[in-house]
Parts: sequence; structure tokens; C-alpha cells
Amino acid sequence: MRRQFFRFAVVGGVGFVVDISVFSLCLYAMNMPTTLSRVVAFLVAVGVTWLGNRIYTFGSSADVWPQLKRFAISAFISMVPNFLVFHLVLAHLGENVITHMLAFVLGVATGLCSNFALNTFWVFKEKSPS
Repeated sequence: MRRQFFRFAVVGGVGFVVDISVFSLCLYAMNMPTTLSRVVAFLVAVGVTWLGNRIYTFGSSADVWPQLKRFAISAFISMVPNFLVFHLVLAHLGENVITHMLAFVLGVATGLCSNFALNTFWVFKEKSPS
């Protein structure tokens, strides 16, 4: 389980870099609204982390579409506390580059535990041979 968590964290780190990069690109370079930037970045990061977790973390060979559906559901469940913290931080501290990054990091950290649990025990759990 420890090795699996380490690999999950590595994939999560890559996902985090993708997530915050896309968020910053959307918000600052494309002048998209904050919430829309966050949603677009989240969706891109979901795709990256699903692929990384499927191949690297869990070495899964399960059917792609049912697993991707479970992954998306778990990502959206974990998105709730992530986005809630993100918006609470911005609501209390205002919006600027520093608060955007702080809100982003705190939001992602909030969703980490539920995301790992859902991925380990539901999304990538291989069925026992019958």
C-alpha cells in the first residue's frame, strides 16, 4: 500500500503541474473567468491522472470505459471539497496571483485523501477471479 501511495503521489504531482499550468494559462493568458479556468484545468488533469494511475500506479488491465467512468465519478466526488476550499479561500482573501495559487494548493490537498481512497478501493480494484 505504501508503494502504491507513493506512485499515486507521483502521478498526482504530474497531475498537479498539469492542473495548475492549464489553470494559469486559461486565467492569465486567455483571460477566462476564474471558475471556468478551474473547471477546464480540472478536466484536463482528470484525463492525465487517470492514464497515469491506470498504467503506473495500479498497472490495471481492466476494461477501459467502465474504469474511466468510475474514475470520473470519483474525481467529481473529490472535486467537491477541492472546489469548496478553493472558492472559500478566494471569497475571504480576494483574488490575485498569490491567493489563486494558495486556494489552488489548499483545494487540491483537501481532495487528496478521498481521491486516493476512492481510486484504491473502487476505481482500480481488480475483481477477484471467480
